[in-house]
Amino acid sequence: MKFRPFFFKHPILAFATASSLVADPTTTQPSNKDDLDTPVAMSPFQVRDTTVVGFSLAVSHTELPLGSLANTTTLSDAFAGFHIATSGAHSFNDTIALRGLSNTPIFGTPAVAVYLDAIPLLGASTLPGELAGLSGAALHRGPAESAHFGYAGPAGVLQLYSPAVFLASDDSTLHANSSISATVGDYSLRAGSVSTAFSTHGKTSVFASASGQSRDGYIFNRTLGHDVDHRDNRSGLLRLETHPFTPLTLALTFHATRARDGEQPLVPLDGPFYEIDRASEGFTEHQALNAGLSARIDTAPGTLTATASLNHWDLGPYRSVLAFGPMELLNDATLSRRNQNLELRFISAPDSDTTSAGWSMTGFTSRAKTSGSFARAFSGFTFEESAYEITDHPLALSTDVWLRFAHRWKLAAGLRAERNDQTFVRREQIPTVQTYTLNATDTAFLPRVQLTHDLSAHTAWSLAAAAGRKPGGYSAFTGNRILAAFAPERTRSLETSLSRTFPRQHLRTTIRAYAYAISGYQIERSFATGAFTDDYLVVNAPHARSLGSEWETAWQPTASLTLRAAAGLTRVTLREFTDPYSKIRYDGRRAPFSPSHDATLSATCRLPAGFEGTLAVNSTGRIDYTESEDPRYAQRTFTVINASLAYRARFWRAGLAVRNLTGREYYSSITPGTGHGTPGAPQTIALTFELFTPAK
Repeated sequence: MKFRPFFFKHPILAFATASSLVADPTTTQPSNKDDLDTPVAMSPFQVRDTTVVGFSLAVSHTELPLGSLANTTTLSDAFAGFHIATSGAHSFNDTIALRGLSNTPIFGTPAVAVYLDAIPLLGASTLPGELAGLSGAALHRGPAESAHFGYAGPAGVLQLYSPAVFLASDDSTLHANSSISATVGDYSLRAGSVSTAFSTHGKTSVFASASGQSRDGYIFNRTLGHDVDHRDNRSGLLRLETHPFTPLTLALTFHATRARDGEQPLVPLDGPFYEIDRASEGFTEHQALNAGLSARIDTAPGTLTATASLNHWDLGPYRSVLAFGPMELLNDATLSRRNQNLELRFISAPDSDTTSAGWSMTGFTSRAKTSGSFARAFSGFTFEESAYEITDHPLALSTDVWLRFAHRWKLAAGLRAERNDQTFVRREQIPTVQTYTLNATDTAFLPRVQLTHDLSAHTAWSLAAAAGRKPGGYSAFTGNRILAAFAPERTRSLETSLSRTFPRQHLRTTIRAYAYAISGYQIERSFATGAFTDDYLVVNAPHARSLGSEWETAWQPTASLTLRAAAGLTRVTLREFTDPYSKIRYDGRRAPFSPSHDATLSATCRLPAGFEGTLAVNSTGRIDYTESEDPRYAQRTFTVINASLAYRARFWRAGLAVRNLTGREYYSSITPGTGHGTPGAPQTIALTFELFTPAK
């Protein structure tokens, strides 16, 4: 592996991160710094623009570093039972798994829906790879919790949120704070942003940030004599909230990213992790825009919220290069998504502080269009070239009622109705000239019920049963129209949770257990038919099952020390599946993309003198990427250690961060059909210096 000096080789190009933001006191801003002395919340609560009418036992929160270095790996390490397998191409070909449910790569519909504030992103492929400017994330687990969102996944909803800004009560004053920082590190890392947050006239608050990051690649091409997977990313975030008059609140969120990168980091599975031999070089260009406008009206009967949003996501030009002996396969692709969304939500006002009864209703509609093209060539000979277009029109209507009865009991029930209309058009130029069109409509009625009991002022227990659905779809990488479509995946879930707070010990712990029965489990079958034009198919296994448990604990034994632990066990198996092409039975085998376990242990120490440090140990269990459990296409259990040390003064902060302290080699994703994988990041070291301006 080629050595990269720790000291940067180029001028610092940008500055970073906003800090010392104060949350709006009228909104419960999720935080990784739990209030360990308070009872478990049993009433509806806020996560940015979303009122959660379920129970907090199924929702986990984490803070994100407000600088420019947070990414999807940060999210994988934060939540028990949750994993993102990234292939290094801005979410293209990524999988997001929760409790054994996952999307299939490229064309799979999401098992975990993703929101940015109140903006639905409508797919695993549109999850931002870099999370600069965002302050935190909330994970809503299970179909019972995700049903409260307009766009829902059967496994849950991941909600990213921007920083909340304190709204000054003094009409005549301006409250503002800003910060800049710069980060440098090995692999010629240069990263940073500039941010500001202010509120004025007691009616308007604004947060804005712009960030950038660039580095050399981790993978060295011995044939070309240089690294090939360099990164150059830019992003911007704007969050504006205003109260023009009572009872109206308006919120605008604007998030944009742009990347001009090298090629997707793919290496042969039987070769070294960070070296390749290829004569050709790939490239990746990406840009995305997510924008949303929310209006909230607070009235005596309840709160009505309407959010109109749009998503523009583009990948291309994109080229990956794969070596098969002396021959090289060039894959050229473009992919774009255009979504226009509207979500309406009403939640009744509480009758009292204990919320004795209430109801809510959510409606959602979207016009989504995915279009792309694909060309493949061996040694200059193009053997496949095609273009496609998929249009989706999802509709959803969900309603809930809840009632407190007896002593500390709460019952909630709901029904969600969904309909999805899809049209698929594929135009092939090579190897044959053909065009075909497919249409599909499917509907679902998804009931749910939750029972919760406050065992004491600091202990709560819940039991939930719900149904979930992942829509069907089309694989555009096949010239055989009979093989293109795949059916919906349906889930029936039963889960229970217990949460306990120990005020004197400053400790909170939550345990969960779940059982999912799945029909139509969607499975990727790459190159299964033996024809070059039938790669990346998706088929349905008749029956599968996912069993597991999760444990999360936070403890503050002293004023300066906080300990956190989280662990998840997942066993997802195919109860009935025969490969339709090879006729091999895979009954009892593990389903792909979900780790057998995950565990995180972290310690954070903040001393009064200004010194602070964090040590985190993250273990990920075996991940199979094929249902055959072939060890060649599996990542064994691995552990990654991250550490940081910093000194914070009143107006500045300097820190050192080390990722993958021991240099553990592992694959963050594997593509069985091509025999290649994406290596996880090697050991990296970064220095950060930040300056803050005081609020005024």
